[in-house]
Amino acid sequence: MHAALCDLVADLLALPAPTVAAITGHAAGAGCALALALDSAVMRAARGFLYMSEVDTGIKIVDFIAELL
Repeated sequence: MHAALCDLVADLLALPAPTVAAITGHAAGAGCALALALDSAVMRAARGFLYMSEVDTGIKIVDFIAELL
């Protein structure tokens, strides 16, 4: 899955058109990485949040996600 996620994030970043998403709930882990790869994302504060559990647990964030931050 790691390679597929890397490829998807790279494809999103390379698109020649703006990428926009409405995030309708929590975006954790890979979902957060995908949200960070977009040009614009909107979400209601009362409905969900972006979350990287790796930060709270002290796990090293993989390099391609760290570059998005």
